[in-house]
Amino acid sequence: MKSAKIISAVLAGLMLLSTATAVSAVEEETVDQNVEETVEETTPVVLTAPKISSVKNTIKGITVKWKKSNGAEKYVVYAKKAKGSFKKLKTVSADTTSYTHTSAVSGTKYTYRITAKNSASSVKSAEKTLLCIGTPKLTASNTSNAIKVTWKKVKGATKYVLQYKKPSAKKYLTAYKGTKTSYKDSNIGPATKYQFRIKAQIKKESGAYSDAVSQLFLEKPTIDANESPFNMKGISVIWKTVKGAKGYYVYRKTKYGSDAYKKIATIADANKKSYFDTDVESVESYKYYIRAYSGSYKSAKSNVDWEVYGSFDFDNPKPLYLTIKKGQTYRDISQKLDSYGALPMMYFWSENTKIATVDSQAIIKGIKKGTVNLYARGTYNSKNYTAKLVVTVK
Repeated sequence: MKSAKIISAVLAGLMLLSTATAVSAVEEETVDQNVEETVEETTPVVLTAPKISSVKNTIKGITVKWKKSNGAEKYVVYAKKAKGSFKKLKTVSADTTSYTHTSAVSGTKYTYRITAKNSASSVKSAEKTLLCIGTPKLTASNTSNAIKVTWKKVKGATKYVLQYKKPSAKKYLTAYKGTKTSYKDSNIGPATKYQFRIKAQIKKESGAYSDAVSQLFLEKPTIDANESPFNMKGISVIWKTVKGAKGYYVYRKTKYGSDAYKKIATIADANKKSYFDTDVESVESYKYYIRAYSGSYKSAKSNVDWEVYGSFDFDNPKPLYLTIKKGQTYRDISQKLDSYGALPMMYFWSENTKIATVDSQAIIKGIKKGTVNLYARGTYNSKNYTAKLVVTVK
């Protein structure tokens, strides 16, 4: 009986020792796992090299794009010329993956590389090289019978390619290839709009196309000098309407003064074809021209017309003045004087017909350069009066 108790006690001790050993092993394993997990969380992220995806000429310069690097906190963009060393252009954030080299000079080759950085290390990309080709600055305007497109030279350019299309078209067509810096499209109908773009080339390599420039072709107005009547209250300027125009601008300057042309009126009516200028001075010559407009588009200048204005005093008449070109005809003196007060004209004459003539219908014609006095004699209130017109032929 005593032996049995001793055996039971020994067995119990062995079981207790076995349980303690198992618990100890489990705790040790748990500690090891925790240690391993802690070590895994503090291991630094491996910084990968950035990869340049493209280097292209754009309107603003050369644009470099790259793919994100794993672990990068920032990127540094470097560039060098053919025989130079790399210089830093810009440091950008980790969220930025492109940079435009706006100071790149057309005709120069540049090599680029990107360096990814974090607090622990840095790594460089492979290098990529591109020839910088600038984009021409394009402008368009109307001439008398065409749209004229002009552009500035690009350094190093050996050729320019100009394209055009109507706004509704999907594809551009090539209008011109060559070395000139202007182009006229005269094969165009009135009130037609085109879009133009251009790029420069250096040998076989091309730059970026410019932004599209639109131009609406408006024919230039024509002033009808023979239909622009003279009136003692002012001067009427008459022109032919232009297809596609929304209105007209009227410009004026004094004929013999040093002043520049100034816009004196905006006619916001496409169907109106005359303007009456009352802001005129006695015995002064004025020159006029007209431009049609539609929105921001303007036609070329019309032909220039000039008129004289004078206060005709029947008791003390002052001379009127007119300038015409050699070979030009001008409507009669009677038209001018009749507008003052229905003065019936009897006859007209010229002091020197080698310079200018006037016929029985009061049509004046410039023969050669010079100045001559022309006269018109008529009756007003039962009195005879003589009017003088000083004509200068240029």
